Amino acid sequence: MTANIKKSARRFLREYKINILSFERISKIIKSQGYKIIRFCKAYNDENIEILINVLGLKEYVQAYSAFTYVDNNYRLVFLEDNISEQEALILLTHEEGHIYNGHFGKTVIAGENTTDEFEANEFTHYLLNPPIINKAFAFISTHKIISTMLCCSIFVTIGGSISTSIILTQQTYYREYYATPSGKKYHKAECIYIRDKQTKRRVSKDDIKNEKLEPCKVCLPELRKD
Repeated sequence: MTANIKKSARRFLREYKINILSFERISKIIKSQGYKIIRFCKAYNDENIEILINVLGLKEYVQAYSAFTYVDNNYRLVFLEDNISEQEALILLTHEEGHIYNGHFGKTVIAGENTTDEFEANEFTHYLLNPPIINKAFAFISTHKIISTMLCCSIFVTIGGSISTSIILTQQTYYREYYATPSGKKYHKAECIYIRDKQTKRRVSKDDIKNEKLEPCKVCLPELRKD
């Protein structure tokens, strides 16, 4: 059961391209699904809301719960207590979205009126408000396509520039393709018999040759010798 709700929560995050879920965002999602959010108070409500509560027979629910979802042939309503913090409202609306998104509608007009549905809505809320980092990354990329594309291009340009610079510097630094051994006093061509099979040979630069006072090999580089 938990695995299925986890998959459902991940699907929800991808579907609505959510990076960080806020009260405003979950409110818009619920409204886009055809529901109206009714803010109510336990002690006193304005006349229209009070009439609606009485007509639908929801007085007991209003007194007992801070949020609940009502669905019949005429109404799709999410009731949410008014005198609560935004963080509490976010948690409660996300819980009700858990009922809506997972189809917790049975024989009654109130969504999630059994233990299993309540447990699943709680799990759904947990996953939505604490999504894995991979979902956050996916959602960020999905909702910031232009920025992400520019960022990727910038990274590739930077890497490409670094590689190009590295190649240029390498070409400028190395004096052809000459090698020497760690303790050797001469530099050689790669195919020279004195260096060819050495496991410890290293490629030397023009600066290495100058600073270490290396001399050209008599066998493979006689043309560079001055004697």
